[in-house]
Amino acid sequence: MPRVERNFIWAILGILVLTNLGLLAGYNSMPAHAASTYEGTPLGPASSLILVQEDDEGEEITIRNVDERLSWGTNASDRAYSIAFVHIGEILNQLMMSGEFQEERTELSSDIESQEEAFREQLDSIQEEWDELAPEAPEREDVSRRGQQIVQEFQAFQEQANRMRQEMTSSHLERAYRELVAAVNVVSDTMSIDIVYRFIPTDEEFQKAAEGGSAMQEIRMRSLLRYPEALDITSDVLEELDLDIQ
Repeated sequence: MPRVERNFIWAILGILVLTNLGLLAGYNSMPAHAASTYEGTPLGPASSLILVQEDDEGEEITIRNVDERLSWGTNASDRAYSIAFVHIGEILNQLMMSGEFQEERTELSSDIESQEEAFREQLDSIQEEWDELAPEAPEREDVSRRGQQIVQEFQAFQEQANRMRQEMTSSHLERAYRELVAAVNVVSDTMSIDIVYRFIPTDEEFQKAAEGGSAMQEIRMRSLLRYPEALDITSDVLEELDLDIQ
């Protein structure tokens, strides 16, 4: 091969090598955000994102990842929290009808009925004693006094029994509420939910729609007028409590 041609070929190869090296260097030094021009390609990773207002006025907002939540400030309130909703009425009703609660209510009712029966037997005995006495018998005054005393004791016991039933109902409601909250916490931890609101679905029928006051109360209890159905985790909480999913 002539010397001139050999020198020309080597010059061409040198230019190609330098060109390829330049392209490789330019690719490696390409800004990270350039990849975001392709659909489906994620932007980042980045430690923060600075947003400016459209009109270039006002302060910039710096978005960061703080405790795995979007944050735009230093306060805990300057973060984006995930939320969900639970229809607690349905869950509490099933919990209140659980076997444990029913057993306790049955036991209390049995005790109350037993004592009420004892009072009725005393009153029947007084009535029989009264009927056996002549109208003018002086013993009637003593029988009447004892009868009135039993009636007063019976009435006092009935008031006490009502209080006992109310206290048991309050205790059961609180226990059911604690079970509900515990289940909500388990589901929320599993689904990474920060805040759970209680609500009544908008399509739930009113309990007493015919009464104006009751209907207005039903409206007030429905705090949400519109919501994404996917945020309703009632069925998940029911499953966690091993209750029936309606």
